[in-house]
Amino acid sequence: MANKPIHLRMKAKNPSGRQAMWEAIRANKDGFTLTGLTNSFSDLKRETLRTYLRALIAGGYVVKATEGDVKTPTIFKLAKDVGVNAPNVNSKGELSTLGNGTQQMWHAMRILKKFSYTDLSVTASTEETPVSILTAKAYVKTLCKAGYLRREKDGLYCFIASRYTGPRAPMIQRLKTVFDPNLQKIVWQQEASDD
Repeated sequence: MANKPIHLRMKAKNPSGRQAMWEAIRANKDGFTLTGLTNSFSDLKRETLRTYLRALIAGGYVVKATEGDVKTPTIFKLAKDVGVNAPNVNSKGELSTLGNGTQQMWHAMRILKKFSYTDLSVTASTEETPVSILTAKAYVKTLCKAGYLRREKDGLYCFIASRYTGPRAPMIQRLKTVFDPNLQKIVWQQEASDD
C-alpha cells in the first residue's frame, strides 16, 4: 500500500510516517518496545514501524537494551539522537539522498536571491547530490507559480524574502501541488488549464 501524501500524514489526528515514529522514539529514548510504539499510533501498521526500527538499528540510531523472549518484549533505546528531524535512512541504515537536492535548492535560492536555472543548479549541487539544470528548472517554475519566486524582466528569478516560511523546502507532490512543511499546508495546486 502506498504512503499517504505528506500533507495528509501531517494533518492527521494520529500522525503517522517516519517523523511521527521518530518523535515517539525520542520521547521514550531511555526504553521502549515495538508494541508500545505500535499502540501509540492507531493509523500505523506494526510492520511499518518494525521496518523503520530495523533501519534505525542498522544505522546505529537505536540499539537493543535487552533481548526479549516469549514472556518479555525486547527493549530498545535511542543511541544516536540527531535532532528533531527523522533520519531518512534506507533498509541498510544508510542516509538516503532523496529530497536533498530540493533542500539544497531551497537554501541556495535564499543565498543567491536572483538566479537562472544554471546558477541554481551549480550553487545547489554537491558531490553527493548533484542537481541537474532540468531539475532546477522544474522546481523554479513550480515555486514561481506558488508565489515563492518572481520572474524578472531579464529572465532571471528573484526569491521573495517575505515568502520564506522556514528552513524546510517546499515539496512538489505527485498530485501537482506544492506542500510547505513549515506551514504544514498545501500552498498551491495546479489548475487543469495550467498544463
